[in-house]
Amino acid sequence: MGKTFLITTEGNRAKFKCFADGSKPLYVDWYKNGDLVTKSQRVDGYKFRRNNQILILSSAVLSDEGAYRCVVTNHFGSVTFSRHLYIKHRTTHRPILQFHEPTNKTARVGENVEFRLRVFSASGAYVQWLKHIEVNGSKIDPQTNTPYVKEITSLKASPVGSDWQSYVLENVTLGDSGIYICLESLILVLYMVNCY
Repeated sequence: MGKTFLITTEGNRAKFKCFADGSKPLYVDWYKNGDLVTKSQRVDGYKFRRNNQILILSSAVLSDEGAYRCVVTNHFGSVTFSRHLYIKHRTTHRPILQFHEPTNKTARVGENVEFRLRVFSASGAYVQWLKHIEVNGSKIDPQTNTPYVKEITSLKASPVGSDWQSYVLENVTLGDSGIYICLESLILVLYMVNCY
């Protein structure tokens, strides 16, 4: 099985391989901390592939940590492979957005307008850019009493320590004037763009 340990982060997949060959029939059993592993032992279940020679934990949790052992048996005897699974705790802080000043923009028709930001996120969250719009002459949806918006684009946040990322409105027209929103989870930032 190679290394004697496997490290993964909460929520990620953990996969053990126990490839063995020998006189048939071969029987493969998996144990965790000395107890036989069955499909229904964990909330998300264990998955077995290639005649039980691969054990998969789809979404690892802290309680999955422990000593895993694969025992391959035939009528001549058995062989054992062992590996310890370590689970790293996932950081759960909310993403942090750092903005380049100034935030509001004024531009001439035909110019480009750039919004710059840096996203710090342990989970690789998504950032959405939205624009307030009018529908049938109204900026507010009367049924929900919320502003009408449309998504312009979304981008995947880079890992902690990322470089500046930007969103550019190219060759602006008077119709590009308005309120723009940068949204990530519960973080909401408004930009005002005036074109003349």
